[in-house]
Amino acid sequence: MAITLLTKEVSFSELIQDEIALSQLRHICNVAEDYAFEDTSLSFTYHNERYYLSLKNNHVILQPGTQIFFNHVDRTTFYQIADCIYIQFERGTHSYVRLLTKV
Repeated sequence: MAITLLTKEVSFSELIQDEIALSQLRHICNVAEDYAFEDTSLSFTYHNERYYLSLKNNHVILQPGTQIFFNHVDRTTFYQIADCIYIQFERGTHSYVRLLTKV
């Protein structure tokens, strides 16, 4: 009975993981500059190097390198409204919109 209760407490929550990843991504985006939207990706300059945030193999990743931010994503879009840059991503029938940064 105790193991059953403990199992519920340590279960994985994709939404909580998304918020942690979003916090890390916002830290990068807040100091980045020179944003450009390219189809379904976002590029920007971070520490004098060009980076690309895009969907690859159902993961939203940051390149160069391969830093994974969101898992099990079917579709993603990046867009700007006024001075805010957003990411919209879909998992199955659910769609999520999150603020990345203000420019």
